[in-house]
Amino acid sequence: MTNLILIAQMRKQDRQQERIKKLAGTKCKGAKKIKGTGTGDRLRNKDQQKGKQKLITSLARFRFNKMVNKVSKMDCRLGLKMLPDECIDLVVTDPAYKVISGGKPDKSKGAPSGMLSLNDGKIFRHNEINFSEWLTEVYRVLKDQSHCYIFTNFLNLKELMDEALRVGFKAHNLLIWEKNNATPNKWYMKNCEYVLMLYKGKAKFINHCGSKTVHQFNNVRNKQHPCEKPEDLIQFYIENSSKEGDVICDPFAGVNGFALAALKSNRQFIGFEIDEEYYRIGQKRINDYHLSSSKVVWESSEDGQLAIVL
Repeated sequence: MTNLILIAQMRKQDRQQERIKKLAGTKCKGAKKIKGTGTGDRLRNKDQQKGKQKLITSLARFRFNKMVNKVSKMDCRLGLKMLPDECIDLVVTDPAYKVISGGKPDKSKGAPSGMLSLNDGKIFRHNEINFSEWLTEVYRVLKDQSHCYIFTNFLNLKELMDEALRVGFKAHNLLIWEKNNATPNKWYMKNCEYVLMLYKGKAKFINHCGSKTVHQFNNVRNKQHPCEKPEDLIQFYIENSSKEGDVICDPFAGVNGFALAALKSNRQFIGFEIDEEYYRIGQKRINDYHLSSSKVVWESSEDGQLAIVL
């Protein structure tokens, strides 16, 4: 009796397997229906993937529009990831990097006055960040045939160049900002800074082709940030490598000198700043600029005077 029951169960299983074979369209023994293996399912899955990617792109574009003409208080390593691919027309930035103080001051040996008292490579908070942590994202968000200007010093020049080439950038030029002052030093007094000019994709001409590689601009007086750069120098780079209405990005906004330069050049901007103190100073500078550049027009109405700010 037991053997008959076993035989009946085996025959039942065989019939079930035959039905599964027909449904799956296969002759393999023990085959099961797997969702997504048919042509129709593959097309549906492909459409679903396209729809998902379209939604992701739409969300990124929405965030991008919300971030235009704003400096966000956040780490640029997070902020850049929120931007869609190839949405930025130009990058001009002065990132955090290792610095050299020029040696310990020693007045007995005739060292120049005004040297930094520390020689640990740090002059402000949030100085610990490597080029590899943000350059890949800068390359991704920058449009094809666009430029990228990065301030640096001799100590970091090779590392910056190597990392920039590794992520896909090509080097256009090494520019020099000649300042009207010099950083005290036991060796040669530093009266210039380097600017590595990079490009993505095919090379693009600058707008003023007669520009030279050494740029003389006065340093900032009464700095609100230890590494603050002249607005007119940044504006020079912006107007040479973009057009009106373009979006300029600075991942290390500081006190928003780049944003002011962009506004004065009729460009848009996106920036990030992680330090609370510098962020507040930068926001105030932008607000003050808008107030000073606004025009108030008075118009008469039945209810009296109406002030319209343009």
